Amino acid sequence: MKRKDKIKSSEKLARKIERWHKILAPQFPDIDPHDLDLIIAAQLHSPKERMQLMFLKRRKDGRYVF
Repeated sequence: MKRKDKIKSSEKLARKIERWHKILAPQFPDIDPHDLDLIIAAQLHSPKERMQLMFLKRRKDGRYVF
């Protein structure tokens, strides 16, 4: 992926996170705004990308480790 495409993709993800944050933040006032952003970002990614975001790695035997 080219640098320009990565930047566009990142900006698009940031806009999606911001949009969902505006919707969800009033419903969850006790959740720290930064934590809410991390939760939203994780949900917007595919399961494989989500594991990488959460620093999980899949071993050869199929188990996940930190």
